[in-house]
Amino acid sequence: MINEHKHEAVLNTLGINKKTLIGFGMEAFVYKYDEQRVLKIYNSDMTSASKQHTLKNFYNVLDISNVNIELPQIEQIMEINGTIVTIEKLINGRNMREAIENSPEEKIEKLMKNHLLALLKTRDVNIQGAFKGIKLFHEADVPESNDWYQYLHNLLHYQLSKVEPYLQEYVERFNEKVDALFRALSGDYTGKYTLIHGDFCPENILVNSNCEVTGIIDFGLMTMQGDFLFDVATGWLFFDMYDQYTFDFKTKYLNLVIKTFGEKVKSKIFLYVLLYSIYSVNFYSDDFSDGHADWCIRNLNDQNLWKEVEFDN
Repeated sequence: MINEHKHEAVLNTLGINKKTLIGFGMEAFVYKYDEQRVLKIYNSDMTSASKQHTLKNFYNVLDISNVNIELPQIEQIMEINGTIVTIEKLINGRNMREAIENSPEEKIEKLMKNHLLALLKTRDVNIQGAFKGIKLFHEADVPESNDWYQYLHNLLHYQLSKVEPYLQEYVERFNEKVDALFRALSGDYTGKYTLIHGDFCPENILVNSNCEVTGIIDFGLMTMQGDFLFDVATGWLFFDMYDQYTFDFKTKYLNLVIKTFGEKVKSKIFLYVLLYSIYSVNFYSDDFSDGHADWCIRNLNDQNLWKEVEFDN
């Protein structure tokens, strides 16, 4: 958590009133700085000045002239009393998660459709010069590759070196499943390379009062260039990871995806969900004691997902 004393010291130093709080998440608290900008105060465990400079340069290179959705712009990066602080462009709207809460089904379905529409629009973002390889924040121990599938293969091998003992214990037929994933990534990727946000969840999508998407925020750890269906796959399940809604997001969003792209995409969608469940199982806890790790294990034991992957059931 953010150190409260350091947090207050930053606000006092910059003359920001606590009441201007816009929102907060695992990484940062966001305050209104002025009419055009926001102030973000980061949890020191979640970022660094180096990471913010990488994001600043990344955002500056992205060309969104063909996309009517705003993306972040970092104007200034500071360190105040050991706390990383940024001043960024204000993007109007509230996050889609807030818009979903206590809304009628008709409005939720509209938000869901606009979520997918916004995801499709990210394919039109010009990413030339934005990436040195596949992943924005590349792990030094993962061999580089300019091929999407080969990089996912390398990332899977690296991640298994860290989490395999845990997955061996809780994932049924683990070795067979891992072999199936490596087989699925054995060929060359021949599709288009487009922007992948990596965390296309409702919290990172801003909407206006008409449920239209105005902005996409918080690129970071899993931001890559490659197959846009990776964002479709993870975005599908991010709507309701912990079964908190009566609205059946899992079925209705998947039906929307199939209606948009056809049945043929199911195998890739399910493959990317399974891969993400291994890549991210230790994102929030090294001892796998959090709800996200449990979610990942449920996915890896879901036979409905494996049916679409080359796997001997």
